[in-house]
Amino acid sequence: MNLARRNVVVKIAVFVLFAIFYAGYRYNYFYEDSVEGAFFRTVIFKALSSACFVFLAVWNFFVSKEKSAGFKRYSIKIILALVFSLVADVFIKYNIVTGILGFLLAQICFFLAFTEFKKPSLKYALLVLAVVCAILIFDWFCPLIALEKLFVPLAAYSVFVVGSALKSVDALSFKNTMGRLVVTAGVLFLISDFSLQFSVHEVCKLSWAGDQIMNNFSNVTYYAAQLLFAHSLSKDFFEVDNI
Repeated sequence: MNLARRNVVVKIAVFVLFAIFYAGYRYNYFYEDSVEGAFFRTVIFKALSSACFVFLAVWNFFVSKEKSAGFKRYSIKIILALVFSLVADVFIKYNIVTGILGFLLAQICFFLAFTEFKKPSLKYALLVLAVVCAILIFDWFCPLIALEKLFVPLAAYSVFVVGSALKSVDALSFKNTMGRLVVTAGVLFLISDFSLQFSVHEVCKLSWAGDQIMNNFSNVTYYAAQLLFAHSLSKDFFEVDNI
C-alpha cells in the first residue's frame, strides 16, 4: 500500500472512530444525571473523541515530508494545544478551575503557534482588550450567567482565547486555502468557548433541554476547530501557495 492510499485509510479510520466515540459521549451525556456510570463514560468518550484529532495532527505532521522551520514550530505548538485540550476535557468534568487552566494552556500554545505568522502589535493588543471587555460586560449583565463565582479565571481565559482567535487572522497573509482554514478554526474555537459557558453548571443554570442544546453546539464547533487545526499540519503552507 503506497503512502497516499495509507494516508486515506488512516484518516477514514480516525473519522469512523471519532463518530463512534462522539456518539458514545453524547449518549452518556444525555443520561449522565439519571443512569449509574454514565458520568464516567461521558468523560472517557469525550477524551477518546479529542484523542482522535491529537492522533490525526501527529499523523499529518510526520507524513508531511517537507517542512520549513516555521511550519515545524507551528505544528509542535498546535499538537501541544490539542493535547492540553484533551487533558482539559477530562479535568473540567471534575473541577471547573482545573479545566479552565488546561484550556488556558491550550490557548497559550495556539497563540504561540500563531505568532509564527506575524508578531503581535499594539493595535492587536488593543483590539483583544476591547473584545474581551465586551464579552465580560455581556456575561456580567446576562441574567443566565453568574459570573461572580469564577470571574478571575474566566477573565484570564477570555484574554487568551480571544487573543489566539484574533491572532489566527494573520494566517490570511499566506493567501492560500490552508491559511483560511486556520482562521476558521480559530473563530470556531472562540465560538465554542463562548457557548460552552452556558452549559457549565457552576456558571449558568439552564433547563435540561437548554443545556443539551448548548453543550452539543459547543462540542460540534469545538471538534470542527480541532479537525481544521489537525488538517493544517498536513502540508507546509508557510512555503507553498496552496490553491
